[in-house]
Amino acid sequence: MRKHNSALHRFKEDGIRKQWKPDDRWNTYLALNETFRFRDEDIEWCKVYGHSKKKGVIDKKGLITFGKQQYQVVNKGKFSSQHSTPVKFTALDGKLAVFVDADDGKYLGEAIALKAPAKPASVDQRVDDKVNAVRKENAFSMIKTLLEDEGLRW
Repeated sequence: MRKHNSALHRFKEDGIRKQWKPDDRWNTYLALNETFRFRDEDIEWCKVYGHSKKKGVIDKKGLITFGKQQYQVVNKGKFSSQHSTPVKFTALDGKLAVFVDADDGKYLGEAIALKAPAKPASVDQRVDDKVNAVRKENAFSMIKTLLEDEGLRW
């Protein structure tokens, strides 16, 4: 399409040869006429719709659990306090954007993360041990490869 729009078009009208490029006409039109303008606020509002959504449930207390983390809904008045409310949500900037449970779900609000779950020290130590073991193994294999490339035996 780009090749077509940037190519010169030749034609005859009333026996007179004429030529034009679609890109030139389009650019001239855009330069002379105000078409539309986006405000920064409009773009910020649209950002929540461009992500994949996951199904979830807001419980009676206004909580959503996602990824071993609990989130509190900001405006609980939009959701039932008698039973759980099915919704769709997407994670954005440490918060959840909450939508109506439909394919073209309307934005309902956001949920803010509550206290992050704390990992036990033993879990952190096991992760550090695994990382250090992998680093030592990689360093050994890298040195071995360099020596073999130089024709030296290790």
